[in-house]
Amino acid sequence: MRVQVSRQAGVAPGTMRVVGTITARDRERVVWYEFPEDLEPEIANSAEPWALLMLPLASRTGEAIELDQPLDPFFLENFRGLTATWAHWYADLQEVAVRAPTQPAPRAHGKTAQFFSGGLDSWFTLLRHSESTARFPQIGNVDDVITIQGFGNIPIAEREENARLAQSVRETSEHYGKRSLPIATNMRVPVDEAWKLAWLRWGPQTHGAALAAAALFLGRRYSTVKIASTHRFWESFPYGSHPMTDTLFSTSATTFFHDHALYGRPDKIERIAESEYAVARLRVCNAIKAARNCSQCIKCHRMLLCFDSLGLLDKAKSFDIDVYRRNKDRPFLIWNDNDHVRALEVRDLALSRNRRDIADVIDTSLRRSRRIRRSTQPLKKVSWRAFTALYGRMAGDMLGA
Repeated sequence: MRVQVSRQAGVAPGTMRVVGTITARDRERVVWYEFPEDLEPEIANSAEPWALLMLPLASRTGEAIELDQPLDPFFLENFRGLTATWAHWYADLQEVAVRAPTQPAPRAHGKTAQFFSGGLDSWFTLLRHSESTARFPQIGNVDDVITIQGFGNIPIAEREENARLAQSVRETSEHYGKRSLPIATNMRVPVDEAWKLAWLRWGPQTHGAALAAAALFLGRRYSTVKIASTHRFWESFPYGSHPMTDTLFSTSATTFFHDHALYGRPDKIERIAESEYAVARLRVCNAIKAARNCSQCIKCHRMLLCFDSLGLLDKAKSFDIDVYRRNKDRPFLIWNDNDHVRALEVRDLALSRNRRDIADVIDTSLRRSRRIRRSTQPLKKVSWRAFTALYGRMAGDMLGA
């Protein structure tokens, strides 16, 4: 597997693109990342980002990755650790051989960046690196707030909604004295649409490496990059951004940190609720193609259950509380490890605050979701029509059905 790299003018005014044509056994795929054009001198001509972007496909097919650009020796060692970890986690993946010249990464300019989606995790990282409270003293600083357009629920083609999100992030960055750095990419298009491969698991596998690639294109700029934590240390299970693997994106010049797996949803909500500015701009929704919260998808609902358990529902200004109240007692679907851990976290929080009513909803959701999975999953390989019919009958009025 090889990549042909070029630089082009970006589509958006004042931008430039790094474009890679990835040639694999089956066909070619074009992946691009678009940056503000004033940062072009800081984009390194190195192979690290392309190695990460090709890894998901190569780890499935077993193809070796062959690169003409140099790899940092320290990154190459980490990369071998990453591919070995993926092969250990996922039975359908293989370790990947990589062949490339080696050369130490150029010295970075010493700046620190964090990724920012507007969600709970990234807001917590921004706040803990920007200001202190009694419980949460400021830890260091970040210079740049990086937002990736094309990663989340807003498709890259939705220009108006992406522009609205970019404006919101720009205002937030200015509020905290940071530079807003918007980056756009089509990376998710070949993953979700063109590649059409079920094993390309964006959340469990690909998204962390795709995030890191965006920062490594700017390896001359950043000495430190923060990836906001998703799970706590003791909840650890295979995932695309993970306390064990995020550091393996590092080169000898740029260090990645998983920030910070000590804290769970309740801690983060309590911290954000201390900031009227932050809590009014919190965005977690993954159900609509827009820079706002629907207040009734599973992610929105779970978040509001946490706010409710903490007695902070009146502070959830970026949600429609009336919608939540109508749905509060409805069970919701729990499909994967991430959903399961998040549901248990809400249950534990509710019980710690004597909210047995919320804990009961979680217990019902867990039981019904287990029954649905056991009953419907075998039908997927036999008949999609039978699967969807049984699924619809069993899920009924559950949120997420």
